[in-house]
Parts: sequence; structure tokens; C-alpha cells
Amino acid sequence: ELLGLGKNLLVDFPEAVCHLPALQELVLYENQLVNVSPSIGNLRKLKRLQLHRNMIGGIPHTISHCRGLQHLEMHDNQLRTLPNSLCELAPSQGGALQHITVHDNPLEPTLRTAPDPTALLAIL
Repeated sequence: ELLGLGKNLLVDFPEAVCHLPALQELVLYENQLVNVSPSIGNLRKLKRLQLHRNMIGGIPHTISHCRGLQHLEMHDNQLRTLPNSLCELAPSQGGALQHITVHDNPLEPTLRTAPDPTALLAIL
């Protein structure tokens, strides 16, 4: 199932979407979101998450609960760090993540402290 909410000038992350267990693709690009709900981890069947071109400052560690996530688009936001738990989604760690975009963010060099930064760097 797909839910497209891109280009809607949303400021708050729509918490209700985290209660759609069959959701496979969530499109929230080009809004004015500043955060992602920790409840995103409830979307266990999520395969694609498009959050690019917002003002998001961080990704909750619960993203690692989305074990089937294959595509994560987070470019053009305000990300300063990535959660260590993101490495758990890498194929070498048993995850399905194949594509992640984080360019055009003010990222700090924190990947070095991740449990297995090479797992995530192989995807970047």
C-alpha cells in the first residue's frame, strides 16, 4: 500500500500513518516537517520512505524496526547525525536497505562511532 502526502506543506509528522501496519510506501517529500515520529518503527512492512526536501533534524533510532526498508530518501533536510541503529538495516546486518540518500544535509562525521559503519557506507 502507498500513501502519498508529498507537497502538502505539512509541519507535523502525521502520527496516524504509523498505525497503518500494511503500509509499504510512505511519501512525505517537499513538506515542512522538522521531525519523524519514533512510531515510524511500527511500520514493519515499509519498503520505501521518501522524506527528502523537508527540515528534518534527526531520524529516530526506531527506524531500525522497519526491517524491510529498502529505500530511504532523506536528502535536502537538516540532518546533523544519523542514528547508529540505521546500520542494522544494511544487508550485511540482515536488513534490506539498498538505497539511502542523505546528501545536502549538514551531517557531522559521526558514522565512525556506528557499530559497523562500513555496512552503512556500502549503501551510501
